[in-house]
Amino acid sequence: MIRFTKKLTMAAGVLCCALYSFAYEHAIGGYTYNYTIIDGKGADIRPIFNTSSHNTSPAVNPALTGDCVMPLRLPDHTGTNSVPVVNIGYQPNSGRYSGTGCAFSSRTMTSIVLADTVTNIALTAFAECTELVSVTFPKYLTSLGIYSFAGCSKLTRVELPAGFQYLGQGAFSGCTSIVEVVLHDGLLHIGDHAFSSAFVNDFGLTWAHFTVCTSLESITIPSSTTNVGWYAFSECSGLKSANVGGGAIGGSAFSGCIALSSVTLGENVTSIGDSAFFGCTNMTELVVPDSVTSIGASAFRDCTKLTRIILGNGVRIIGDHAFRGCTNLTEIVIPDSVTTIGDYAFYDCSNARIIFGKGIRNIGSYAFAKCAALREVAIDGYLVIGQQAFYECTGLKSVVLGGYKSSAIGNYAFEGCTSLGTVEIGGGDIGECAFWRCTKLRAVALGDRVCQIGREAFAQNKALSGLTLGSSVTNIMYMAFHDTGITSVALPQSVRTIGNYAFSYCSCLAELILPYGLTSIGGSAFYKCTALQDVTIPSSVTNIGNGAFAETSLRTVVIPDSVQGELSAFSNCTNLESVVVGTGVTSLGGFTDCHKLGSITVPDSVTNLSASAFKYCWNLTNIVLSANLKAIQSSAFYCCYRLPNIKLDCSAKSGTGFGRLLGDAA
Repeated sequence: MIRFTKKLTMAAGVLCCALYSFAYEHAIGGYTYNYTIIDGKGADIRPIFNTSSHNTSPAVNPALTGDCVMPLRLPDHTGTNSVPVVNIGYQPNSGRYSGTGCAFSSRTMTSIVLADTVTNIALTAFAECTELVSVTFPKYLTSLGIYSFAGCSKLTRVELPAGFQYLGQGAFSGCTSIVEVVLHDGLLHIGDHAFSSAFVNDFGLTWAHFTVCTSLESITIPSSTTNVGWYAFSECSGLKSANVGGGAIGGSAFSGCIALSSVTLGENVTSIGDSAFFGCTNMTELVVPDSVTSIGASAFRDCTKLTRIILGNGVRIIGDHAFRGCTNLTEIVIPDSVTTIGDYAFYDCSNARIIFGKGIRNIGSYAFAKCAALREVAIDGYLVIGQQAFYECTGLKSVVLGGYKSSAIGNYAFEGCTSLGTVEIGGGDIGECAFWRCTKLRAVALGDRVCQIGREAFAQNKALSGLTLGSSVTNIMYMAFHDTGITSVALPQSVRTIGNYAFSYCSCLAELILPYGLTSIGGSAFYKCTALQDVTIPSSVTNIGNGAFAETSLRTVVIPDSVQGELSAFSNCTNLESVVVGTGVTSLGGFTDCHKLGSITVPDSVTNLSASAFKYCWNLTNIVLSANLKAIQSSAFYCCYRLPNIKLDCSAKSGTGFGRLLGDAA
């Protein structure tokens, strides 16, 4: 029986270029098939959606039951000629795919044989056929639509024909009994969630939750494949081996495959996506071919049994967290092709001995943190190292970095490398606390392209005794070498500023050469450098911070005329005997507890003596005060017992500045 209907429809999806055609129905063997004729050349069996009543006629009425064979041909509009069946199960719905139901969903159909003329099985065509055990796919089939066999929980084997190209999203999601999948050369695309879980509220599937293909044990993907979709095999807990011949491996494609122990990547694989093998805890080794250009974020994260991986010479990028937590990885050679290593890329690979390639230009934050087996870092050329990149690499002994002026070593980059003995850095800026807590660091050599030494960069490394600075260093920042064992410092002519506390507590520092060109010496810069006896302050210096040379062993000091403003830098210099103050100083102080200081001339530029300026200078016997002195602050000469008469201009104002002068009460 052929009945003409008034419904006009248009095929879409894979057949989106088809012309408008009428819908038909035809009875065969007790079943009535609804279909349309596509371009007068082929039949499309599918549900028929009535736009006026919003009702759907099923593709086959009643639903197919038991072992079924789909028709090879159906009558055309004349009723005398026939056309081949080329398409199964498309659902038309105004360009959106939801709302019409699955074309052949059946709880009683156990097997189906499809005519070889069929080239496409459209979206959700056989979804939720829960009794379907086997499908004979047509030999000219080229595509399976999204969720086309989703939820067929008794389907055990799938073999797609040679020439098949496109496997849609979630096509076999929820097929929990599939043990074997055979894919032939010619396949181009495996869709997202193709064999993994999916939660769907669309495409005629109302709040459907399809679970993982847990019974699938192995998969071979042909070299013709260009794309393996996101989550394609994710959480397939029974999957033991995967041979991926080609394509870009999508994000999380094999993530959580806890039984996966054997993985082979072919020469046509182009990239490994984010989390592609995340949590594959039984994978032991892998060879990445030269064709792969990038390894995505968390690609092999927490592959805890991975002991060996060989990276191909085409890899350029290793993403964030790529090998994080691979605690049994023993050795990895980073090829010269790699330019970028992401944040946390090898974090906590505690047993890995790593050999660095020549092409690395960017190392992310925490990239190699806690790699306890790492022994040497040797990288040449331009390089940016992120913060804490080598944090607590406790076995690291040597760092040799080439570098250009534009290179950079991030904050805390080598913090806590407790076995690190020597550091050579050719160029770039050194960040805050870059080598903090490197307690065995003995020698540091900074090359001619190093420009800035950051805050606390080498602080508290008491074993550090040898320091060589290159010719381009301009700034030595706050506490850069605080509390180290440095014995001698010859600052290059390039240095312009020395930060606060830069060399404080360097109790072994006995020799200091300050360059001409230096403009600023920060507060407490050499505080408690108790072995320092002599220093020449160059005439380029304009500022000396408070306490800059406090508690040193300086014996004589000449302050050049270039120093401007306040000078309060020499308190507790108990060996200081002679001071010459330059004519740029306007406020003078900071000689408290200079017990050996006998005389001083305060130049006429000074208008103020600050509080406690010469307090406890017990041997001060002679002082010539400025003619322009305006104020003497409290305790300026407190306990200066040997100081005789002081002649003051009437304009000088003193409060308690002479307290206990010559032993008398103020």
